[in-house]
Amino acid sequence: MLKAVSELKGLYMKKYKLFDHYLKMKEKNIFLIFSGLFSDDIFSALIRKIQTVLSEKGEKPIIIKKIFSIFIELAQNIYFYSAEEKGEGIILIEDHKDFYRIRAGNLSGNADACSFKKEIEAVNRLSKKELRELYLKKLKSPSDPGKIGGNIGLLIAARKSGNPIDINICPVNREAESLKNRICSLLFSLFYHLKKTKFPKEPNKNWSFVEVSVKIDKNI
Repeated sequence: MLKAVSELKGLYMKKYKLFDHYLKMKEKNIFLIFSGLFSDDIFSALIRKIQTVLSEKGEKPIIIKKIFSIFIELAQNIYFYSAEEKGEGIILIEDHKDFYRIRAGNLSGNADACSFKKEIEAVNRLSKKELRELYLKKLKSPSDPGKIGGNIGLLIAARKSGNPIDINICPVNREAESLKNRICSLLFSLFYHLKKTKFPKEPNKNWSFVEVSVKIDKNI
C-alpha cells in the first residue's frame, strides 16, 4: 500500500504543479472556485464568500442577486444530479470586464447528458415572455418524474441572466478517468485527511463530463 501511494505521489509531483493551476485561474479571471462534494454547509460558505467579494468590488445589488440565484441553481444541479456519489462536481465564477460567467460541471451518464442538452436547447429557444409563462406554469405543476424542485432551475438561470445557457459535453476516457480517481483519492488522503472519496467503480465510455455556463452582463 505504501509503495502504491509513493508511486502515485511521484506521478502527481512530476506531472502537476499547483502554480501552473494558479496562473491558469488568473488568466481566466477566476475569483472563486470549488471542486469536491457539495453540501448545505459548502453552499453557505460559498455564498458568504461571493457576498464578501462582490460587495468589496462595489458591485450593484441587482447583479449580486442574479449571481446568487444562478450560482445556487447550478450548484444544486450538481448536488442532485451528479453521477458521482453525494454530488461530486466543480463550480467557478469568472470576473471579466463587461460580464461575469458561472461555470459548473459534473459527471453524468450519456443518456442523461443528451436529455439535459435538449432541455437547455429548448429553454434557449424561448422568448422572455415564454420563459416567464413556463416558469409560472412549472411552479404550479407537480415535479416531473425523476426531477427535483419542479425542474425550474434552467428557467431561473435563463431568466436571471438574460443570456443563452451554454453546455459542453465531453466524453469520459476510461483510462484518464481512472487516473483522475486515483490521484484525487491520493490527494484527499495525503493533504486533507478526509474519508476516501467514492467514485464510480467502473467509469466507462457511457459517461460524460457535462459543463454548463451562464453569462451575467454587468451593464444592465
